[in-house]
Amino acid sequence: MNEDQYISRINQLEKEIGYLHSLLDEAGITYRKEAKNIEDLSPDKNILFDDNQGARVRPLEITKHRIKFFRNLFNGRNDVYSLRYGKVNKKTGKHSYYTQCWYFWKDGLCPKRNNPKFSCGECRNPNYKELTDEVVYEHLRGKKEDASDVLGVYPLLLDETINFLVFDFDCHNDDVCGDDWANPDSEWMTEVNTFRKICEDNDVPVLVERSRSGKGAHFWIFFEKPIPASTARRFGTALLTKGAESVNMKKFTYYDRMLPAQDHIPVNTKTGKPGLGNLIALPLQGLALQAGNSAFIDENWNAYPDQWECLKNVKIISIEIVEEKIKSWGSEGLLGVLCNDFDEDTDDTMARKSKPWEKVKLTFCKEDAPSVVEIVVSDKIYINSKGMQYKMQNAIRRMAAFSNSEFYKTAAMGFSTQGMSRIISCGYDDGDYICIPRALLDSLIEKLNSSGITFSLTDNRCKGTSLDVSFNGTLYEEQVRGAQAILEHDNGVLAATTSFGKTVVGAYLIAQRKVNTLILAHNTEIQKNWIEDLSRFLDIKAELPEYQTKTGRIKKRKSLIGKLYAGHDSMTGIVDVAIFSSLGKGDEINPIIENYGMVIMDECHHGAAQTVEDVIGAAKAKYVYGLTATPKREDGLEKKVFMQFGPIRFRYTAKERAQKQGIAHFVYPRFTRLVSSTDLKITEANRAVIECDSRNEQIISDVVDCVKAGRTPLVLTKYKEHAELVYQRLQGKADHVYLLQGGGSRRAKDEMRAQMRAASDNESVILVAIDKYVGEGFNFPRLDTLMLAMPAAAEGNIEQFAGRLHRDYESKTEVIIYDYVDSHIRVLEKMYHKRLRTYKKIGYEMFQGLLFVKIRSRNDFLNFF
Repeated sequence: MNEDQYISRINQLEKEIGYLHSLLDEAGITYRKEAKNIEDLSPDKNILFDDNQGARVRPLEITKHRIKFFRNLFNGRNDVYSLRYGKVNKKTGKHSYYTQCWYFWKDGLCPKRNNPKFSCGECRNPNYKELTDEVVYEHLRGKKEDASDVLGVYPLLLDETINFLVFDFDCHNDDVCGDDWANPDSEWMTEVNTFRKICEDNDVPVLVERSRSGKGAHFWIFFEKPIPASTARRFGTALLTKGAESVNMKKFTYYDRMLPAQDHIPVNTKTGKPGLGNLIALPLQGLALQAGNSAFIDENWNAYPDQWECLKNVKIISIEIVEEKIKSWGSEGLLGVLCNDFDEDTDDTMARKSKPWEKVKLTFCKEDAPSVVEIVVSDKIYINSKGMQYKMQNAIRRMAAFSNSEFYKTAAMGFSTQGMSRIISCGYDDGDYICIPRALLDSLIEKLNSSGITFSLTDNRCKGTSLDVSFNGTLYEEQVRGAQAILEHDNGVLAATTSFGKTVVGAYLIAQRKVNTLILAHNTEIQKNWIEDLSRFLDIKAELPEYQTKTGRIKKRKSLIGKLYAGHDSMTGIVDVAIFSSLGKGDEINPIIENYGMVIMDECHHGAAQTVEDVIGAAKAKYVYGLTATPKREDGLEKKVFMQFGPIRFRYTAKERAQKQGIAHFVYPRFTRLVSSTDLKITEANRAVIECDSRNEQIISDVVDCVKAGRTPLVLTKYKEHAELVYQRLQGKADHVYLLQGGGSRRAKDEMRAQMRAASDNESVILVAIDKYVGEGFNFPRLDTLMLAMPAAAEGNIEQFAGRLHRDYESKTEVIIYDYVDSHIRVLEKMYHKRLRTYKKIGYEMFQGLLFVKIRSRNDFLNFF
């Protein structure tokens, strides 16, 4: 079509639109309000996109003056730079950038010479080349056909200031992006138009560059003088949050597009030395310009003919304006108000309000809503966004989003945050519907009601099949309270310490709800415990279901309680216990999950994993519950769990359990003589722990003393190598010594467990185990002593390890944790102090009684201190 034909077509479409408006008016259908929301984020359709973008751009006239001007504007570090490598990486099929070094490939100086797989980032003695006018000239000229003259600079200066901030709309997902980080689809163009409008609406001057691939873009914001990178990134964050009030910002990935991606110079995790930060390829690269790429473009995606003139007219921002905007836009926190429906702490300083004593909640405005907000609840909550203002749409999306504490922890330690999202979103858009996790329903309804917004609710959840089932047992007082708290709601988490009897409570829930139920477990040990307890505590009256064998024969199941794990499927659709990974992942989830009226997940803190999220996200059950002893996760993703299963409805702590149990809980610090002449990293420290003979002998000696005192110890470590070493040295020190380290057949595991249970109280038993093997679901009640042979720090892990001692046993009068303290290794000493806080929290006290027994000589004194 030529220009006249385009204009004729536009006139025809305008007439059709006018006719459709008249039909709507005649029918009395309101459309003006909805039309306010329809912002054309695309370029003006009357201005055509030029198919020959390369022909639009005038050849660059490169002079010394212009090189100086270019370097002053795109002023990154001058002591180091990178160039695009001319050859394609054989593994990735893409080009990479390499820091330029005088030692590169020189014998005796470059480690890559002897080890081609060696990464330049791991080099401890680089000799970087300085950026020169000649290098910039070659970039602008672009005469190399392999584009090996493309220049990349590092914007983060040595004093941690920057001269420009970049929003990068290239694709950085290596699995899908093309060469030069090309986007695989056109969605990025919508995001670019959206962000351009945000900048325009908020008077932020930018230059938009179509990147060299032609399928990506960079937004350049220039500052009057170098400003702290932290200030610039706060400015960019506040800009996005402010923009979300007026444009339809469907994703939170905008917050991850800023370069540099860190406030401070990152520390190289391999060398421990300062790194370089992010690399950004500079614009106006001669070869790419010939195709109209690496060029600055207008709102219609057309490259400006005179690129130098475009740069000459660019507006720069002063530090005063930056700080003024941050103050103006950041009143509710730079990230804005995110999910705060679950009472959990955050380490995210960027998300905090300027007044921390004021709790800001997400709210809706009636003026932003259509006459009726349509809501459908099924596997998720689906909210129809038709006629809804963007501000309200974005507020709904924010209900299902929270700040990523791991991002801020990593940044605070000075490490790279590349590939980490600042905001974790559990929602998405599907056509006209905004989809958020089902456990947010109560919060959504509360916000709509408090804003006076009318809504309709359609409940498409699966009520399941009715069961004739009763409970054969008696709950303890605390179990009754927990069950009642859960039964008051359709969802929720029961957070109770080890030995609470969560599987028994789960059986009780099934008997009370009387609907077909799916139990989700993450390992076969837990699955087996559930099947045993369900068989013991439930009386289900139903016919054994039939199934068809591979040969076509019709047979009956052996039990009403089915199970699913790798290579085995005997699910009945009545009460089933499944390993969640066996139900599939992504879009390939076993459809049977849609047919249950209730889903219960044991150890639901694993619900933050993507596989679990996929499985739970496919369940349409009316009742969804989670059980766990450790709801708090070290990575801060517990909010993701609560969005799937609901908030904590009942909590029973280890401290309460200790008080209820009525026996003493002690921790016995055993100071080791492990030392090092250098400051060790955690992996090096763990290796030193394994190889320290005096430390291992100390553990062996303590275990032998415990056995002589009639105790049943568990020696817990992290590594198989360490477990096997301790196990070999303990041979003959007790009637039974067992090594539990995973692997082996299911039958072999069952036989060992049977042998352990068969040991009489008169026979001494020692267990040596890998921490993962005796974690969730492990049950050996006579254990009363834990030897923490390998340092650990995570609160959830320590509570779980201690929980191995907390099961009731007739002869148990006290439980003791032997904590081996490596006080001369800094990283391990810090872990000890973290453990102390956890011990106090779960009801343990320092054990004093053994000190006078153990310290009998100078050697014993040294052993202790």
